[in-house]
Amino acid sequence: MKHGRPHAKPGAEFHYADTGYVLLGEVIQRTTGQSLAAAYRSLLDCAGLGLTSTYLETPEPVPSTAGPRAHQYDTDIDTYAFDPSFDHYGSGGLISSVEDLGRFYRALLRGEIFHHPKTLATMLTIPNAGSGSSAAMGLFRYEIAGSVWWGHSGFWGTTAIYSPDLDLTLTYSATQDEVVSDLDAESLIGGLLTVVGDAAGTPTA
Repeated sequence: MKHGRPHAKPGAEFHYADTGYVLLGEVIQRTTGQSLAAAYRSLLDCAGLGLTSTYLETPEPVPSTAGPRAHQYDTDIDTYAFDPSFDHYGSGGLISSVEDLGRFYRALLRGEIFHHPKTLATMLTIPNAGSGSSAAMGLFRYEIAGSVWWGHSGFWGTTAIYSPDLDLTLTYSATQDEVVSDLDAESLIGGLLTVVGDAAGTPTA
């Protein structure tokens, strides 16, 4: 690497970055001998999960079952026509729907993706990096309205979060990054649980 420098010794601090995902994408391709798109489909069994609107932009054709892509804005800039190659290589580039994201997160956190339960347990382990971070491997842990939630938010305005305690998934997407920065997931989920509880006539947190 020609730029940057180490933040700290390994395990001393936590810093989120796409670099690890880029390296993981390369490991997946070399291990499987497949392109990243093909490896995603075979390893995750996208068809079996019913992910009919999920694909890797550019390397894969747009599925006939996918809806039109949203126009997403960075301030007043429409990013629709941006070349997606800057976000490939394991760190992004996937297009999906909130329905597909909900299906995937629910299957993942119910233990229906990995063959070995220990794999999911490892993924949900939060390293003791001395930073107080809630980050595990690709997922972040939250405690909201008395329940544990696991999820991840993306730069482009999409969040998926799932509670094993409630077996409840919430996915949402905003097309304006300024709106996303103002969204409070804890308040949003707490409000949603209140509405659901009121409709069911049950007490809520």
